[in-house]
Amino acid sequence: MHVSVWRGLSRLGAGALALSLVPACGAGDGGEDGKRPDAGAGTGKSSAAASAPSPSPSDDLLSGKVRIAVKYNQPGFNVQKGVPYYGFENELVEFLEKELKLDAIPVRIDSESREGYLTGEDRTADLVVATYSITSRREKKVDFAGPYLKTHQGLMVRKGYTGIKSVKDTAGKRICTVTGSTSDPGAEDEGPLADAIVETRATYQECINQLKQGDFEAVHTDKAVLYGFVEEDKEEALEVLERSDESFNVGDLQLYGVGLPEGHPAACARVAEALKKFNEEEWLTKFSLHFPKLRAQGNAEDTYKPPSGAVVDEYSCDKD
Repeated sequence: MHVSVWRGLSRLGAGALALSLVPACGAGDGGEDGKRPDAGAGTGKSSAAASAPSPSPSDDLLSGKVRIAVKYNQPGFNVQKGVPYYGFENELVEFLEKELKLDAIPVRIDSESREGYLTGEDRTADLVVATYSITSRREKKVDFAGPYLKTHQGLMVRKGYTGIKSVKDTAGKRICTVTGSTSDPGAEDEGPLADAIVETRATYQECINQLKQGDFEAVHTDKAVLYGFVEEDKEEALEVLERSDESFNVGDLQLYGVGLPEGHPAACARVAEALKKFNEEEWLTKFSLHFPKLRAQGNAEDTYKPPSGAVVDEYSCDKD
């Protein structure tokens, strides 16, 4: 009987388990990086994922032990509670494991390390499922299958804070984000917060702790990531800025994909086909389980779910 490593890790020997739990070298987490946009409209990009070919001898990325890099401290998406993992992306990984018949082992990762884990002769992962935005800059180094989630960026503040009512109010404010994320001004263009004082930390938990202490006025990243932390905040001291007339969006729309090393078109196409099936058959149930407050708002599918399988075809397996 198949037992998923993502819940029990019972198939791993002690040595493999120890290797899989070595933390990544840098420690970021959170939403991600740059300019590849409108998930609701066609861009004319050619598709390499229109069909799902079987693995070939020249493309064995999904054969043998498949190392899948995941977040371990990302509420809503993936957290490691004891040995098992738990979250929306963990549900996706388990689906891929079953659908693609993978012999998968987890590797912990942070935001800053994702490209490095997929590149080089000594690459550490075969797939990355870690709130990893599909961007033009990243596509120069790695490949993507997806998206499996879309999200705008936004700001989290202390509940009741009124110092930011529009993007222009961020001027001169101290705002925290994570190194290696799309919100990191060192990783991408300055964007809408060019007049703010943006500082980076290793993890969003560090940003949030300092936000609660009053060291920062806001935390900036993808709204889905921010709402994940709101969902688990037992003190109910945090809120994501929204406005009644329109969403308080800060920055570009982010599309999360599964990262792969370049040069594996057949494997990429198989993952893309599996993602289309996940989006169609499993997405709403799994998203509702891990983001119940967002689901209760009533617009989760419109706001966070990619609109169709054609979008996955459009954004997957870039050959440029």
